[in-house]
Amino acid sequence: MDILGSAAAVGVIGVVIFAAYRANWALAAGRREDRLLTRLLLIILLASLLYAGMVVASVVSELDGRVLNDITLIAYSSAAVVCFVGGWALLRSTAAARQLKAILPSDAGFLPDSQVHVTAAVLVLAYTSTVFGGFVAGGGISGLADSLSNTDVSLGDQLAALMLWLMAAIVGVGVGLRRSFRMAIDRLGLRLPTLSDFANGAGIGLLMVMFSLISTATWMGLVSPEQFQAQTEASAQLAESFGSLSDIIMLNLLIALGEEVFFRGALLPIFGNLPTSIFFVILHTQYTLTPAVLQILIVSLTFGWLRKSQNTTTALIAHFVYNGVLLSLGLLQVQA
Repeated sequence: MDILGSAAAVGVIGVVIFAAYRANWALAAGRREDRLLTRLLLIILLASLLYAGMVVASVVSELDGRVLNDITLIAYSSAAVVCFVGGWALLRSTAAARQLKAILPSDAGFLPDSQVHVTAAVLVLAYTSTVFGGFVAGGGISGLADSLSNTDVSLGDQLAALMLWLMAAIVGVGVGLRRSFRMAIDRLGLRLPTLSDFANGAGIGLLMVMFSLISTATWMGLVSPEQFQAQTEASAQLAESFGSLSDIIMLNLLIALGEEVFFRGALLPIFGNLPTSIFFVILHTQYTLTPAVLQILIVSLTFGWLRKSQNTTTALIAHFVYNGVLLSLGLLQVQA
């Protein structure tokens, strides 16, 4: 990842952490002025993202060699507006939060009157707009593939990403403000893994590997070789960025830990399995606009089911096995 991209990613997650902290502080303090300040900060964030989105759309449409069609630009602009309007409505009216509660699935624990839950919903919308904007500005799938081809997946980058995801999750559940560290760990669904956790996680992970291989083979049979190569260019470049099996093991552990604690541990109990999985898919931009979206959605829903039926630790093990086996197969293919 280039320096500008790294700074942008750190900045966005930093805003998420700060806003989550302010929301928990406001809830713990119970003062009206704290709640108003938190809402003001979120409104400024949404307005800034909307303005940036419009600027990106206008600039990208004129860049030589990266001209995007009108449909793509309209889709991006519409997403930015929808995220802004949705976030504004949630911050302005409790009725909007109640409407959100009504459309969320039954497994969602979203509380319309909770400053923390409303803040989480607004940040999800804001982050979605940011990711979509970066994807469009980068030139879509082909632009993402070019970026990944010049990027090494380093231990330092993943350690930094892990710390940011973990901090966002831990701060988001109110550690030190509304919950003790032990209570926060329980809220995130984490525990020291047992033999049962290892067995269930590894078994489900391998089952998802089989599902992925079968669905990919089906996908290959339904499209031309050229179309398949274009649609998987970004994910292939990501697999090639891992230089060795030891890299895959170490880096995949960091990726699985950060993503599972944040998505399945922190977000799933608030928004439910399906909305959290949709957000998970959106953030995996290397699969955007390809049939692999459905594949990743099903895998994510399975990890969510593990979180709900057992715990986040089991889902983390399944995620580690799933990514590790597929990336190892990709590395062997590249070496061959």
